[in-house]
Amino acid sequence: MKRLWSLVSLAALSFACSPASSSSTSDDATTNAASSAPTTAPEITIVPTTTTLPTVQPGTYDTATDLADFFAQFGGEEAFGQPAAAAVTTYLGAEDALRAGDPAAADELLDALWRKYPVGDPKWFNTPYSPRGAHLGSPTAYYGLRMLTEVTDQLLAGDAAEPEHIRLTVVLVGCSEGTQATTEEELDAGTGDRVQLTLDESLNANADEWFDQATWTFRQYVSAITGGQLTVDLGIERLPDLCVPVATTRDGVVSSAGMTDDASVWDAMPAEVTAATDMWWVLYPSVVPAARALADTQFVTDGMGLHPSGAPVFTSDDLWVVRKPAQLGEGEYTSVERRTYFAQWMQTEFFHHLFRAYPEFELEVEGNDWFDLDNWPDDFVGVMEPDYFAEALHKRLLTADVPLSEKLQVPKQ
Repeated sequence: MKRLWSLVSLAALSFACSPASSSSTSDDATTNAASSAPTTAPEITIVPTTTTLPTVQPGTYDTATDLADFFAQFGGEEAFGQPAAAAVTTYLGAEDALRAGDPAAADELLDALWRKYPVGDPKWFNTPYSPRGAHLGSPTAYYGLRMLTEVTDQLLAGDAAEPEHIRLTVVLVGCSEGTQATTEEELDAGTGDRVQLTLDESLNANADEWFDQATWTFRQYVSAITGGQLTVDLGIERLPDLCVPVATTRDGVVSSAGMTDDASVWDAMPAEVTAATDMWWVLYPSVVPAARALADTQFVTDGMGLHPSGAPVFTSDDLWVVRKPAQLGEGEYTSVERRTYFAQWMQTEFFHHLFRAYPEFELEVEGNDWFDLDNWPDDFVGVMEPDYFAEALHKRLLTADVPLSEKLQVPKQ
C-alpha cells in the first residue's frame, strides 16, 4: 500500500471548505462522493451588456516590513525553520517581482528555492502546520510556489496572444438569518438560537486590499494555465440589503455552518454583473457558533459550487477572510498569511470545478481521490495534492478537446 505524506494536514485543510453543490452546504470532501460528481446546472439567460464594470486594481505592499512584523509576531524565523522560512520569503518575493512585471527576477528566486528544496522533497513535509497560531498553508507556501512557477514559465515563454478578459466577482452579502447552535446537542439536532447576522465591518472596509491579496496569485495562475489567453479581472459586488438563509447542522462527524440556499443571491444580482462574470466568490455573514461549548469544533462553511450559468462559485463565510478558524490557527489573518494561504485554498477549490468540468478524465470520482496514492494514474508523479493538480493539468486537462480558455468563459448571448 502506498502512503500519502502529510495526509492529516491536507485533510484538515480541506475540511474547512469542501466541494459544494450550487444550493447547499457541503459535507466533508473525503466522505461526500456526490459533491464531486458532474453537476447539471439549470439554464439561465445571459443578458448581453456593454457596461464597463469597475475592477480592483493590484496593490503594492511593503513586503519586507510585513514579513519582519509577521515573524516577530509569531516567534521569529526559528519558529518556522527551513524550508518554511525560505518558502514564504521566496513566495512573497516572487509575487512582488511578478506584480512589478519582472518575471526574470521571479524565476531567479523560484529556481534557487527549487534547487535547494525540490518538488516533492521529504523536507517539505516537515514544515510547521500552525506555529503560534500562524497559518501559511501546508506545506508552507508550497501550492502557491508551484502556481507562481507556472506563471513565471508562461511569461518567460513569451508566446501569449492578446488575452480575453474574464471576471471574478466577489459578492458581499449583507445579512444572513437562521439557526445557530449553542451546544453539541443543538448542533446534532439542528436547533439553536434564531439569529440575524451582518457582514463583518472590517471585511467590508478593506475589501479591495484583502481580496487583491487573497486572489492575485490565483488569477495570474488561471492566465498562465490558459497560455496567457485569459486575464482574470477582479470585481466586488455588494448586496447590503440581501439576507440569505443559514443554519448549523451536524451529519455524523461533519459539522456545517453555512448558507442553505443561494438562489436569492442570483435573483438579487444586477443583470450586467451576471453577464460579465465568469467566476464567483460569494461571502455571507458567518453563522459559525461563538458559544464556548463549540469553540474548538471544525465547521464546513461551504466550498466550490456552480452558478446557474455553469460558472464556478467559491463560497465562504465572511470571517473566512478575516480570521483563522479553529482548524487553521488563531487570531486575525496578517497580510502575509492572506497572500500566502489563499492561493492554496483557491487552487484546491478550483480543481474540484475543473475535474467536474472534464469528467471524461475521471480525475475525481469519489471526492478528493488523490488523498490515497493508489488512486493516482500510473503516469502521475508526486505525493501531494498540488502535485496531483500539476500532473492533471499537464497530462490531461491541457490535452482536452475543449481548451481551458473556452471552458472558463461563460457563453454570452
